[in-house]
Amino acid sequence: MDIAMDTLPKSLIDLLGGFSSNLPPNTLKFPRDVSLSDAQDFLVHKLLLDPHFVSYPASKQYQALFWKWVIQNLEDALANSSEDIELDSRIYEHYISLVSSVSKCPAVGVEHPPESYTTYFWHDRSKYARSTLMESRKIIESGTTGLTTWPASMVLANFLTMHRETVQGKSIVELGSGIGLLGIIMATVQVQSQSSSTLCLTDGRPDVLRRCQSNLSLPCSM
Repeated sequence: MDIAMDTLPKSLIDLLGGFSSNLPPNTLKFPRDVSLSDAQDFLVHKLLLDPHFVSYPASKQYQALFWKWVIQNLEDALANSSEDIELDSRIYEHYISLVSSVSKCPAVGVEHPPESYTTYFWHDRSKYARSTLMESRKIIESGTTGLTTWPASMVLANFLTMHRETVQGKSIVELGSGIGLLGIIMATVQVQSQSSSTLCLTDGRPDVLRRCQSNLSLPCSM
């Protein structure tokens, strides 16, 4: 799906990408180059209430960390702002519901993070597109590294979207496809070319292939 993001300030694009890909909040930058009211509206309507993230949410543990970070930054900004606005109650309410849910898990902060929907944004010609996967938040799970997305996948995906002739009209076999991010992006590029192309995704682990098939079958990936 194409996403209209080209008119957004880079700070908001970076924040959206960080949230959607589950980056640790302490690595993100709160947007300071837009008004506080615009920043809060973006957080509410493009992250909190966006239908895609409602349907394919990050884990509750990640969301609790992220929205705590948001509240802290908004409160700090409001304390030093001349804008006559208040912190949106929907952000508070969502955070409280997350904390209540997460607090029922006795081992939070001890066990590894749970699986999570993760959304990656990538350049699709003049627009952005997104691909969403259910993936592990651990480097190794069940004895394999194939249940999470590795940064190299996005590097190669960006190259292929800039050099579409590499996969358009070709028969492609991906060895070790993991949970499917690169495969989804390659398939999108091939379909757009309207030329005869084939794509075969392979992996040595049946559980990884099942997860890949499940991700490819998500309605947002169709």
